[in-house]
Amino acid sequence: MNVFTLFLCYIITCLTLSYAYQQQDDLKNIELSALEFILSPETLRMYQELSNYEKKTWADRFWRAMDPTPTTTMNEYYEEFYKRFMYAYKNFHNLTTPYYLDDRAKYYLKYGPPDDHVQLVGSGKFYKDNITWVYYDLNLFIDFVDSPFYGYREVLDLSEAVSSAPGNEKARVLKELYLERTDLSQKYIKFRNIRNDLDYYSEIQEIIQEKTLALEKAPPSIYHFEHDVEPLTIRLASCLFKENKNQNLSRLELYYSVPLRELVYKTSDSNFLVTHLNKHVIIYDENYQQEFQLLI
Repeated sequence: MNVFTLFLCYIITCLTLSYAYQQQDDLKNIELSALEFILSPETLRMYQELSNYEKKTWADRFWRAMDPTPTTTMNEYYEEFYKRFMYAYKNFHNLTTPYYLDDRAKYYLKYGPPDDHVQLVGSGKFYKDNITWVYYDLNLFIDFVDSPFYGYREVLDLSEAVSSAPGNEKARVLKELYLERTDLSQKYIKFRNIRNDLDYYSEIQEIIQEKTLALEKAPPSIYHFEHDVEPLTIRLASCLFKENKNQNLSRLELYYSVPLRELVYKTSDSNFLVTHLNKHVIIYDENYQQEFQLLI
């Protein structure tokens, strides 16, 4: 192998590594954007005002604060989010900024895979590809319609899937789409009486209102974690005492109760049953900046 060949191999290796690092940076930026999907409205407004660098620092603090087992090396909350994110990136990816993810990814990151779904392919028919996802415990029925370059976009109702159908044919097609969803809920049976656009508009309003209300009541996200052992169901309460207004001093008291029957005991030298419980307290401010830490 001559010097030119070695130099060419070196250049190709450097370009390959540079491309791999760029891909890694791009994926991290998409992950930081996707974090917006699981934040509360108040936190989201604050997060969107940060620069990309500030978002990275803030996200690190956020995941530490959300760690359900802060005394272990694994952060179950982040691990579950990242697993959902990578699945969404591979299966719901598009080329549209800032998320490069379609609307299915938003709900997948928030609540995981749906409990059930219906997917209809519109090739050769009067409607576009469309999907309905259902989360039964949240009473969420989310409709998606395929959109060019974007993927599946969330819609309030399926009328956007049949925008090209002529006249009353649109009402007939919508009737067909909703009756295909009766396995998800019996509420869709009402659409069997649809004859024209006016009938459809009258029937769909109740479903839109129900969907809007369910979205308002739904939590920002739901995550379930697996642990080596069952976590203790400790009850926690707090009370803030304002002391000196001039010096801006206050006192925070924390009260907790431990379910004694869930603890494991062993015999001590004095023949008493004893148990050991480490209490680790970390307090964060509204920006997830650590303010206080105590191991009792």
